[in-house]
Amino acid sequence: MQEELYISLLQKKLGGTLTPSEQSTLDGWLAQSPDNQLVARQVERAWEASGSFHQDVELDADADFERLERRIAAADATSGAKVVSMQPRRNWLAIAAAVLLLVAAPILLRKFLSDGAGQVEMVATNDSPTPQPVALADGSKVWLNSRSSLRHFTSTDGKERRVELTGEAYFEVAKNPAKPFVVQTDLGEVTVLGTSFNVRRQPGSTTLEVNVSTGRVSLQPTDAGENLVLVANETGIFDQSKNSLVKTGGMANNSAAWHTGKLVFENAPLEEALRQLSALHGVRLVADNEGVRRCTVNVTFDQMPLETALETLRTLVGAQLVKVSEKEFRLTGGRCG
Repeated sequence: MQEELYISLLQKKLGGTLTPSEQSTLDGWLAQSPDNQLVARQVERAWEASGSFHQDVELDADADFERLERRIAAADATSGAKVVSMQPRRNWLAIAAAVLLLVAAPILLRKFLSDGAGQVEMVATNDSPTPQPVALADGSKVWLNSRSSLRHFTSTDGKERRVELTGEAYFEVAKNPAKPFVVQTDLGEVTVLGTSFNVRRQPGSTTLEVNVSTGRVSLQPTDAGENLVLVANETGIFDQSKNSLVKTGGMANNSAAWHTGKLVFENAPLEEALRQLSALHGVRLVADNEGVRRCTVNVTFDQMPLETALETLRTLVGAQLVKVSEKEFRLTGGRCG
């Protein structure tokens, strides 16, 4: 069972006994999906908490297996299904035990991850190419970008409202000064009381980026003494590879365009406008003329169809628009001003 293998490798890594070959196997699995990375963090947190955990449940595998056999036999007797014996019995039991371990693991991990106030957690995952909404128990709204996942609470009994993000999401947080809202990633946390903001923590990158639309948030990198307080139209970026924490602001940012459909360009190079339009619509947009690529544009596209936006840019620089294919458009000629 592949899941059992990777959980075992994670445990060996935490115990300091992982070989280079096993590390390579584990790295490949972690790179496959955000869900795998989320499992890894759960195992790590459970491992850290296990130092103070006392097992209060004893498992009797033979007795449990006997009960399972009786239930299967009873079900088969009523359904008329054919029973095929599986030998050796102990091998079957080992597989059943592995399944039991994997099924029980989320329950045990939830026990470690709860804040002691009865919060129950769920995971929302977006594998589709379009943003997906997630409604939280406190009235907050979240939109998950593609290839992203969110572990979130299903009750508001805790002292805080904590979620765990892999990938990118846009948040509209319901105000509750008594219970801070915390977005946790592997590189740091974002804490708010009530606001709207975008958080990007893409697998494979070394940065955590927070862009604030309204309100006020705090960006606190993991294991760092300093933090950033951000307000509307400010961006905070933590780069783990450089161990740097910087703030930018003063200009409209388009970080949440994937959610809002709105792009604002203020004295922006045409090349940048084309790049962001490409990312928003999933197409390739290029300008042949290098000088035209450096032309600055001031324009806003608010949920505007791609063809209309391209026609606007074409007019601004006096270029010709060529449709190469359904997924590629090219601006030729033109000049600044």
